[in-house]
Amino acid sequence: MSKGTQRRLAAVVSADMVGYSRLMEADETGTLAQIKTHRKEVIDPKIAEYGGRVVKLSGDGILIEFPSVVNAVQSMVAIQRAMAVRNAGVPADRRIVFRVGINLGDVIVEGDDIYGNGVNLAARLEALAEPGGVCISSTVRDHIEGKVKAAFEDAGEHEVKNITKPVHVWRWANETGGPAGAGMPSQPLPLPGKPSIAVLPFDNMSGDTEQDYFSDGVTEDIITELSRFRSLSVVARNSSFRYKGQSPNIQDISRELGVRYVLEGSVRKASERVRITAQLIDATSGSPVWADRYDGGLADIFELQDEITASVVGAIHPGIFKAEMDRVKRKRPDNLNAYDLYLRGWWNYFQLTRESISKARELHSKAIELDSGFAAAHTALAGAHFYEFARYWSDDPQRSLAEAIQAAQSAISLDANDAEPHWMVAISLIFERKYDLAFAEAERAVELNSNLAMAYCARSFVGAFGARPEDGIADALTALRLSSQDPFRFAFFNSLTLSQYAARNYEAAADAATKLTGVAPEHPFGYFNMAAACGQLGRSQEARHALRQGMQYHPDLSKEFIGATWPYKDAADLEHFVEGLHKAGLPE
Repeated sequence: MSKGTQRRLAAVVSADMVGYSRLMEADETGTLAQIKTHRKEVIDPKIAEYGGRVVKLSGDGILIEFPSVVNAVQSMVAIQRAMAVRNAGVPADRRIVFRVGINLGDVIVEGDDIYGNGVNLAARLEALAEPGGVCISSTVRDHIEGKVKAAFEDAGEHEVKNITKPVHVWRWANETGGPAGAGMPSQPLPLPGKPSIAVLPFDNMSGDTEQDYFSDGVTEDIITELSRFRSLSVVARNSSFRYKGQSPNIQDISRELGVRYVLEGSVRKASERVRITAQLIDATSGSPVWADRYDGGLADIFELQDEITASVVGAIHPGIFKAEMDRVKRKRPDNLNAYDLYLRGWWNYFQLTRESISKARELHSKAIELDSGFAAAHTALAGAHFYEFARYWSDDPQRSLAEAIQAAQSAISLDANDAEPHWMVAISLIFERKYDLAFAEAERAVELNSNLAMAYCARSFVGAFGARPEDGIADALTALRLSSQDPFRFAFFNSLTLSQYAARNYEAAADAATKLTGVAPEHPFGYFNMAAACGQLGRSQEARHALRQGMQYHPDLSKEFIGATWPYKDAADLEHFVEGLHKAGLPE
């Protein structure tokens, strides 16, 4: 055993707060104030009274160590009784309620922290506890018999993950004979106002308990990275991990945690290879939304973990976004709230027609009228204004560009830590030829959410137009790697095409332009990009055909039009692009 590490027998308490994410979503300030008050007036004093030590706090969870198992149980029962009384006059959906698991076992001590099977079993017992209840192991029950004035009912043996033998569980029943007086609502928890997701612990299918650290690490990383998306409500780790080792009904999880979506997965290791599967489910209906699998080598396990996390998170966000748009399309037009209008607006936006973009702008404006503090709706409105500017569909393009910037900055003023409006501002500023400011905004978006593909796409456009094409290529490829099925992938291919062309990689530019026209056939710049690349390659027939297709949308194409539409920082880059179009047949 390493220096500073020791073992001892201890009573271990694992507790977590029920519905933490839902409560924080509804009232973050009020919930934190309630928790602090309960801790100051009840929880901390009772722990101290019975000689306990708080080992660590993590989000909605707490780990406590007691030298006496009798004291541990007395402390927790006293806290649960006190919390039931304090909750009596509080609305059911606003109550602070805990689950508690207690085990007596050997623990490994390193500094102020404790580890080992004694801790793991306490966490498993906590997951089996009712809201407001206490579960103990048979070892604990044997030690407290006749010494604690609290009745524990035999709950039988339970198979729990990574514990070889079934665990005999005892549950505390309160004085009225039911679960510990929590007063939790029997009705399902309400869904928050934005997409909500719980990430269940990925199953370790390797048959090697030592690999639990990897499957748990992947799960925790996905939870952390999904939390960067301000458009999602992500259930905290402790609430999700209470299902570890179980096979819960997905729809039960939706009701218990108040989530619409659940991500589940598995990790299987064989030799020096690992396979990870992941599935996103609409928990309210049980219908699958998205599924994929990932294979990799274990040469650099941490690099592999990062790659898998980025891939899963990059796919989940647009997957949920699409599912939400499809869901709202089925709602009656007379029954739409601000969030519904916001989603319908995006659905129209992605049709990429003049009429649909105008409709998107109208819907996003209505969403803001209903909720002026809805930051995401301001960002969406900025997107509609910007696209009308970029496609010359506005009667006053410069006004539309200014309104795009203003709307995105309004979103930032409402939530400065949301990456979305920062990338929107970045793209708009490029067309004001403010390259340094545009780069700074794109950088900020990446810093705030390193899994947001559009943040890299915005930075890629800065590289393409700002005389840094190699950087533009790298960022566009990152965007595509993060979110290959993103609704915005037409923009990824556009920035990649422009960057490859500016770098004189004409074959790669033509390939990216082909993909752009494939996903957005009515996007004229894809054809112009294709025409310029094929012109430089000497593929005259393809170049002329692409130019004709593009000019169906912009028959007045000229060098002056290109100069206004493609905001190159360096005049030589503009001349280079025009040169390609001249070779494709654009008149001098």
